[in-house]
Amino acid sequence: MTMKTDRKRTDDADEAQLLWDHLFESHPAAPLPSAPAPNSVPREKPVLNLESIYRDAYREILGRVPPSIREFRFVFYPYRDVRAKVEFQGGILTVRLARVLEDMSEDKHRALSLILVGKLERRPYPKEAERRFDAYARSEVVRQRVAEQEKARPPRRKPHYGVQGLRHNLLEVFDRINQEYFEGKLKQPPLSWTRTASRKRLGYVDGKGRVYLSRVLDRLSTPCYAMDFIMYHELLHLVIPSEKKGRRTYHHTRAFREAEKRFRYYSKARKWMGHDVD
Repeated sequence: MTMKTDRKRTDDADEAQLLWDHLFESHPAAPLPSAPAPNSVPREKPVLNLESIYRDAYREILGRVPPSIREFRFVFYPYRDVRAKVEFQGGILTVRLARVLEDMSEDKHRALSLILVGKLERRPYPKEAERRFDAYARSEVVRQRVAEQEKARPPRRKPHYGVQGLRHNLLEVFDRINQEYFEGKLKQPPLSWTRTASRKRLGYVDGKGRVYLSRVLDRLSTPCYAMDFIMYHELLHLVIPSEKKGRRTYHHTRAFREAEKRFRYYSKARKWMGHDVD
């Protein structure tokens, strides 16, 4: 179970909320179905008043409902696990819940509301509420819903975006750097452009040794010496180990910086970038 709270006392969240309205299907939850009595006419499920439940939670946690909360919103989303999140922005308290919790009964919603409000307001909440909701989140019925939801999802695609760009080919850049600075002895790592054109992160090496360069560099205005320098910088991460001092890990060590300065157009490339690469 994953819970997340985010306390933001700002008035600039209208646009983000419109995005949520577009992405998420918002409707009230209903209780778990119960068997009808013999010879009785089946009744419609009662609709829970989630706003009333969260107002009650505020009264129990804070003793009142803050006047800064002008509106309550509830959205359900097909998270991959049992997840709940509450945010306060621009006078709107938004509770986002995993879709597998849609049929949760009122007492479980009340337990979850106490937990979320307590976490958001940084106030203690009843541990019994946590115990009750945790037991439900780990129950077989919820596990089955999560499994069925996951089974219905399309398989995740591996993030690979290729080496050939509109202006630069990463294999050609690698070969150029390998020959000039590593005597052609460096084994070629997996190379790829990033999916997004980030200006802040021009290149990085992931945990499996794959080298990514930002797609923002793949344009006519990017000089070759800048492309070469960023590739050289990332390849140095593969050959110069990081150093751990206490609890901190240093990736740009003194040895790394000295090796980096051996790049032929070091000053020119740094001046063109205006900031360090990762």
